[in-house]
Amino acid sequence: MRIFFYFWIPFALYFIIAHPAIIYYNTHTPPSLEQKNPTVALIYLGIAVAGWMAVLIYLFVKIQRHTFGIRNGIRQLNKSGKLVNAKIESVTTRKPVKGFETYEIVVSFTNFNHTPITYTLILTDSKPHLNRYEPGKTIRLRVDQHLQNLPYVIPDDAEAKLKYPTVILLNGLWLIAGIGIISYFIYAYTTENQGYGWRFLTWHHPLIMSLVVAVGFGFIYSLIDKFILSKISGVPNRTAMSLLFQGIQATAKVKEVSQTGTYINEQPEVKFEMTFVDKKGTTHGVSIKKVVPLIHLQTVHQADRSILYLPDSPTTVAFKEDITA
Repeated sequence: MRIFFYFWIPFALYFIIAHPAIIYYNTHTPPSLEQKNPTVALIYLGIAVAGWMAVLIYLFVKIQRHTFGIRNGIRQLNKSGKLVNAKIESVTTRKPVKGFETYEIVVSFTNFNHTPITYTLILTDSKPHLNRYEPGKTIRLRVDQHLQNLPYVIPDDAEAKLKYPTVILLNGLWLIAGIGIISYFIYAYTTENQGYGWRFLTWHHPLIMSLVVAVGFGFIYSLIDKFILSKISGVPNRTAMSLLFQGIQATAKVKEVSQTGTYINEQPEVKFEMTFVDKKGTTHGVSIKKVVPLIHLQTVHQADRSILYLPDSPTTVAFKEDITA
């Protein structure tokens, strides 16, 4: 996560903000705007205004979901989440947060379709002297049956508190970004209009090019999240959560194992062709693609593999080991 913030965000900001401006202002010769088509200029202006408004709205919504949305989700879970008794399997102490002990806890319980699963929680304990979180003990959890309220699973006594410094920082950065964009619109118009309005706008102007690059980075990130990060476990995050809490366990017969030719972080992607029988007695043919570390390639030819499948969509499957770690 630190690598993401310290490298990739500055990297993206450079190519979104600085690079288009450097190219434009070092290679652009102010043209005669008298013959420029005003209609085309208005189209470029509309794209720039609508595009940057959409970017700011998107960022604002993401910030609110990351802050107030999680707090509201915890409150909703405390009201309507299903109570589940879970056994603590293991506890790992992490770096304290504001003087409170923080633990990574692996718990086991049965999901909504009576399948035994394990789940990992990160908890900040404000009362460590009570020794509530020790291996072998039972804790009560609130679980969202419909997977609508992040973080989906919380201890029954969890409190919803905002990290106000984080809220102020994120909203402050958003406000700075908004002021910066508006200021650049004003600056560009003031210094480049030559008395002909917005006719100076072209496709390679930073107002347009920076927008294109910003949207491009967002699109690339969504592709990475959907098609690369999900392949590490072989299943997208949202589907994995559905399988974890609503899936039914079954034993799949592996019919064929083959490499797809795709490598992620120099690790091969492997395709498993399998069949299994669901609880209704129906046989299904399914396939799973996942990245397998080279040191584990010798294990992919197991004849039987434990999987989870969704009862309403039996062909939606994942290896149990990949989503109950």
